[in-house]
Formats: sequence, C-alpha cells, structure tokens
Amino acid sequence: MELHGKRVMVLGGAGLVGQAICRHLIDEEVAELMIASLVEEDAIDSIAQLHAQFPDTACRLTPLGGDIFAPLDLKDLPRTERLADPVHRARLTDLLLHPMRESILTQATLYQWCMEYRPEIILDCVNSATALAYSDVYSAAQQLRSAVDEQQSFDLLEGMSERLCLALGIPQLIRHIQILWQSMLEAKTDFYLKIGTSGTGGLGITIPYTHSEGRDSQLLLSKAAIAGAHSLLLFLLARTPGGPIVKELKPTAYIGWKKIGFGPIVYRGKPFYLEDCPPEAALPVRKGAMARAGSLTPRYLTDDTGQPRPLEAPYIDTGENGMWSHHEFALVTDHSQMEFITPEEIAQVAVWEIQGRNTGHDIIAALDISTMGPTYRAGYMRGKALAQLRQLEEETGIESITFETGGPTVAKYLYEAYLLSRVFPNCEEMLQATPEQISEKTSALITTDVTLRSRIISIGIPILMPDGQRLLRGQTIHIPSKSHLSGAQSAEEADLEEWAAEGWVDLRATNWTRWMARAQRILEQLQRSDPRDTSSYNAQGDRYWEVDAEGHHPILISKFVSWIFRTEQQGERMKD
Repeated sequence: MELHGKRVMVLGGAGLVGQAICRHLIDEEVAELMIASLVEEDAIDSIAQLHAQFPDTACRLTPLGGDIFAPLDLKDLPRTERLADPVHRARLTDLLLHPMRESILTQATLYQWCMEYRPEIILDCVNSATALAYSDVYSAAQQLRSAVDEQQSFDLLEGMSERLCLALGIPQLIRHIQILWQSMLEAKTDFYLKIGTSGTGGLGITIPYTHSEGRDSQLLLSKAAIAGAHSLLLFLLARTPGGPIVKELKPTAYIGWKKIGFGPIVYRGKPFYLEDCPPEAALPVRKGAMARAGSLTPRYLTDDTGQPRPLEAPYIDTGENGMWSHHEFALVTDHSQMEFITPEEIAQVAVWEIQGRNTGHDIIAALDISTMGPTYRAGYMRGKALAQLRQLEEETGIESITFETGGPTVAKYLYEAYLLSRVFPNCEEMLQATPEQISEKTSALITTDVTLRSRIISIGIPILMPDGQRLLRGQTIHIPSKSHLSGAQSAEEADLEEWAAEGWVDLRATNWTRWMARAQRILEQLQRSDPRDTSSYNAQGDRYWEVDAEGHHPILISKFVSWIFRTEQQGERMKD
C-alpha cells in the first residue's frame, strides 16, 4: 500500500514504538497523523517533538487523548474514578455485558474518533494485554468472596460484583474487537496493524521479570493469555470479507529505549521517596510487619527544607516499561535473558508490512500458513457421507433438517428453506406466488403437520405465526437468550424483529418477501452464467444448483442457506 497522502491513526502514538512509527510515517509523507494517547498532554508533547524533528513537514499532526476502552464521555476519567462511581460502574457493566448493538457502538471513544477522522490506516501500539489483564480479576474475586462470607450489605456486594465483571479481561477484549471492527467498517479503513506482545518478552512461563509480583504471577500469565486471545481474534478479522487488511507484529524481546539520564526515579507516575526504618523501629513479624501499604507512618529522609528526598540515580527510560537501573538493564538484555530490540526496528518492519513487503514477521500470516485447513480427502469423503445420509432419510422416511447444533440462526434458515421446499417444487413456482400466499401455505403446513411442528419447537426454535402476535414454542427457546433479556419482562417491537431474525421460524409475509428476493437474485446470477462454459471458473453455476427435467431449479435447502450466509452475512471462508 502506498503511504504517501494517507490519513493514519496511531493508537498509543506517544509511546516508545508509537513515536518511532510516527517518525517513519512522516518520512513517507502521509497527509495526516492522528496521534492518540491515554493522556492528551502526552500526545501534544509527542507532536511538539515531531515538529522539532521535522520542522518542514507538511503532515498534519492531530493529538487525541483518552482511554480507547471507555465510552467517549468517560475517556478522560481515570479507571479508579470510573469504578468508584456507582452510576458509572453500573453503566459500564451494561455496556460490557449486553449483546453488541448500535447504542453501545456509538458511545465508544474509538468509534467516535474513527467517524470524525476517517483513518485509512490504523496502527495500534496500545499495550492492550497489560491494560486488560492488570484490571486484576483475582483481587476483585477475592474481595467479593470475603464480602459474601462476611454477609456484607446488598449495595456493597452489588458494587463488588460490578467491579469483578469489569475486571474480566476476555469480555473486555471481545467488546473492544467488536467496536474496532464496526468502527473500521463504517470509516472504510483499509489497513489495520497491531503491535502486540507475547506477555513475557520472549521468555517462558518461568519468567523472573515481573511487575512487583512473584514468579509465575497469575496476572502476568493473564497478560500472555489475553495477548494470545487478541491474536486469534485478529486472525478471525483477517478472515472476514469486506473489511480492512489485518496484520500483527509481536516483538518477543525487551524494547528499549527512550532516553538515558539522571534524576528522580518515577514508578507508575509517582516518584519514590527515600524512607528509613532504623533497627530500633523494627516491627514484630507476626504483629504489624505485614500491614498494608499506607497504614504505617512513613519515616522519610528529608532535605534541607524538610521535604522528603526523592530516590535519584542514573536510569534508562524505556517508556511504557518504566525506568530501569544500569544493572537491571544489563541483566534483562543479557545473552539468554530477554535480550532486546529497538523501537526503530519494529517501526521499520511495521512500515514495510503496510507497504506490502514480505517481512516474515506478521503473526496473522504465520497462523494462516501453520493452521490445518480443508483437505482433498475430506472433500472426497463428504460426498460419501451425504450419500449415506440421503439413503437413511429414504429408508426411515424422516428428513434430517437441523438439531440446532449449528445455532439458532442456522436452524431458523434451514427450516424456513425446508418449508419452502415442501410447498413449492422449485424456485420458479415460488416466485409466481405472493408473499401472502406463501405465508398462508406455510402456516397451513405448520398447522396440519404435528410432527414437523414438534420437531421445530422441540429443539428450541419457536414459530412466529403470520399475524406476528402468536408464537408457537416448546419448553426451551434459544432466542431471546439470557443476555438478550437481561432481566427485562417485556419486549419492544424492535426486540421482536431482532429475535425473529436471529432464531425464530418466521411465517409472516414480510419474511417470505425476503426469501423471494433471494431466490430472484440466485436465478439472475444463474442467467448471467454461460451454460457452455465447462471451465473451472464458475464453482456455483447450474451444476451446483441443479436443474430438473423442465429446466427449473429445485429449492436446495443447505445450498440456499449457504448462499444467504455468503452474500448477506459475509459468513464466507476467504482462505483455504
């Protein structure tokens, strides 16, 4: 892809790798760089540095600030404050746990940025795995369990339950990916590149370098787990038709560095202050020595003015990974330890990947070539399996339509296609009827055929009658699900339409109008194909759809539904 003149958004653009990438992009003469950071001042400072380094650049530099995992109106509020407010906390829990819908999407910071700036390329340098894993689900769960054991008040338990939900890494990651995907589709983004992580800097599960935790830390392993889950979700996005090109780079070494200097040592945004504990002030190990931080009165070493003295030393600043001492840096980068890679090298590979070079470092491509896909043998054996199933249907007199194993939407479509095949011999005759006539015929079939009706509702698929007011159902229905209902006792008209589309056999004329339009499109596609073409060009021509003796096309149940998934829902396999 040509970078010249493009609009590029760099998430985490004020960080170490983000800044290196921005410098490369300015060299490539992009038209605009939207540099996003958790804190807007950091983005502004980064832009000032870029202007100093590239005083003659024509690239427009725009700072963006805020938490990309938060709704727009809360993006600048620290996470601790969001969680401390009961109103914010309840709202965030709803935004996380409810099924994805338009109202959730439009509140998202990332969506609003994409709609405003329409980036053609997004480079994501945010350390997402750390941000999500270090919400610390383990502490939240332990606190809730203790509160339950102590029979605390309902309000307190409710707040702790919400905090636990909001600490779950995988639900947060899934919601982020849903928002990212829809945002890129609507913004017509062409390319997305993630700078990911392995979680351990290239070391294994016994990594000794932790963030103030013990070895084999659950939080650290959660970070690696979320990083892996992130890669697999991006792998799915890369296989989804209609969206941007998706790639990911995973540096597996220590990334350094930003600068070397001398001064106060800052940890998580706050300086260390020198404290003292003389032997005469020692605490008994089992009485007080294990007190929580902040519960002891500090004994600071002070300067001439009586102010606490900061810890000062030579340091190497590695950006997101903090300030390291001489010997820490020497240790972590030593041979057989993490060793290290510079941000400029990562940035160069990122730019090459956007430009289409084969660097060999794209994780998504690596997954593509290493996963096992469809095989010739399986395709050969499929024909035998289908023949045996057809033979059993003939012998037993029972047609095998669906058991809902593939999900309620699959079952809905298969049974609707089956109903059409029962009342019409082919697509052409179906198109001679009106939607109301189809509704009447399928309703009569459902009314008179007890076995058919029973087979549908017994697998959890209800039947919506033509009047749209009555529902035939069994003990179980899969749609609406528990997450759809979320405690609601009544349903709005919009909900009914959503549920009918997701998993109800819908006998209304409006639904059959859609089926008629589908059949018309299929026939039009077949008319455009050349029956004399015997090449391998058209995999889904007349030989695929079949033609009866009169030249008509029978309603082939599974193929009809496959066509719907390919053309309407983009549920098509892109890669073999």
